[in-house]
Amino acid sequence: MIRKLLILFFFIILNINISAQKSPKLPNEPKLPEMPKEERDSRGDKKSNSENGKNSDQDSTDINSANRELLVTLCDGRKVKGKWEQKEKEINLTHIKEGIKYQKKIQASNMLSVKILTWKAVTFKEEKDGTAYKMIPSQVRLETRTGETYDKDMGLDGTEYNILKLENENGHATIYSLWMDFLSKDGSWYTKLDKITADKERKDCFKDVMVEMKFLN
Repeated sequence: MIRKLLILFFFIILNINISAQKSPKLPNEPKLPEMPKEERDSRGDKKSNSENGKNSDQDSTDINSANRELLVTLCDGRKVKGKWEQKEKEINLTHIKEGIKYQKKIQASNMLSVKILTWKAVTFKEEKDGTAYKMIPSQVRLETRTGETYDKDMGLDGTEYNILKLENENGHATIYSLWMDFLSKDGSWYTKLDKITADKERKDCFKDVMVEMKFLN
């Protein structure tokens, strides 16, 4: 009997020692704080729109500066007024002063008017009954807001003024500076315009074609 009690006592002491040697439970790992969604500076303050590279006032100014108010005169004297989106900031031109050829750049914002003085007939296609021609501006006069005038070679080639898309209270309209014509074998033009010179230049033009544009702003 005493032997059984000693064995039981030894077993209880052994369990107590084993329990005491078990590792304690580790605490939960702390969570990292969440970063704020707004962009902040080194002091923790919110960044302004200008610091983020956003300037809505500047953006709207850039958009408005591309909108020009135009007054366009057609070859038969009709006038069309409307808004036009200008994409180019300058115009490159070659002009002649006192027999000397110059190359010059003019800021688009300094343009006052563009007037077409002559058109040239460029062969488009030979037909059995005659010849189709493309009539394109050949001599163009530019006037600036500061009072200079330039007679531009090469017409409106290389500019965005060949075809204008205007918008006004009536809707949208496309105005052209050039047109297609057909010269019959008998020497008559499809548009009923007069005969042209030997160098295929003409001063008259088709009634629906632009002859002048003025910048109102």
